[in-house]
Amino acid sequence: MALGCALLLGGCALRFDMPAPTPEPPSAEETLRQEAAIALQALAAASPEALGDEQAADRYRTRVELVGGVWQACPTDASEQECEALPTPPAIPPVTTSEQAIAQRTAAATALKQLAGEDTSSGVVAAGMLPALLAEFSAEDAPVELPDWGSGRWTTSAAVVEALDWGAWQLEALGARSGDKESVTLARSYRAAVAAPQASGVSGVRPPSIYVTEQLSRAEIIQRSAAAVAGALPDLAVAERGAVMSYLTEATRQLATAKIEVPASWLAG
Repeated sequence: MALGCALLLGGCALRFDMPAPTPEPPSAEETLRQEAAIALQALAAASPEALGDEQAADRYRTRVELVGGVWQACPTDASEQECEALPTPPAIPPVTTSEQAIAQRTAAATALKQLAGEDTSSGVVAAGMLPALLAEFSAEDAPVELPDWGSGRWTTSAAVVEALDWGAWQLEALGARSGDKESVTLARSYRAAVAAPQASGVSGVRPPSIYVTEQLSRAEIIQRSAAAVAGALPDLAVAERGAVMSYLTEATRQLATAKIEVPASWLAG
């Protein structure tokens, strides 16, 4: 009995002497996700004056949740008490000026752009979120570059082709009704992206009957087309995400100009 107690106590002593658990090193993907989460959390806590928009903080809070939040990695075999004893999560940078807000938007966009290149669910989330974030910059000041989506065919997705082909027909019809040259120009980009023939001026070419519906404004056409393209994101090849993000970024800017509210992420729903 005495020997058993001694062994038991010895085991307890060894357990007390064990070093505290250390966090497992994060993967490259997790590092990018964490960088984006920290920058977005900083923006979510910023003042409306720094963001220049009273509703902006709500959008950033939604983005923080979508990307998974800021967290401190904990060993999988550690207890709750041991995890609580680990170092606190990274400090969130303060954002009290517009310059600091731009810096954090830039940090978030840079991390999300890289994360969108991952063939994972996190990559899809980043691809849906980045366009709405980039649209907060002017086209000239955007901190990351994306492919030109309207200069040639870049997708084999039937869903994307259908969405952009529908948009092209509607934009051409709008141009014919109202003389809106910008809609006709935009329709050419839609058709180039899916390598569809231009309908305007081609004898005998008519849109499919399913496309002849209500008369829509340009903003409504863009909104419906963009939502359909975004819905195809989870099933797209990684190589096609850049062009989709480029298209959705331009669509977001166009909708913002038309005073139409866009989601914090095109995949938020």
